[in-house]
Amino acid sequence: MMAFWTYTLARLAVLAASFGVLYVAGARGILLIVLAVLVSGLISYWLLSGLRDRLTVSVQARAQRINDRMEAATTAEDIDEPGPNG
Repeated sequence: MMAFWTYTLARLAVLAASFGVLYVAGARGILLIVLAVLVSGLISYWLLSGLRDRLTVSVQARAQRINDRMEAATTAEDIDEPGPNG
């Protein structure tokens, strides 16, 4: 969960920095918002690749743990218990 918050806060920081730089450069209104999102997306693609990779590993590990628990529960349900006749 820490990887998620680290990556999310880093993305927001890049977006805020892009917004500030574009505002100082003279962009205003909807153009400012659109350009800030596009620029921050491009910067994040390269700058935050390491954080994104850690987030991917974290999500995959969590999904695997959930899958393992579901598989164990299914296997436990499939075990035939002896009935009253033996």
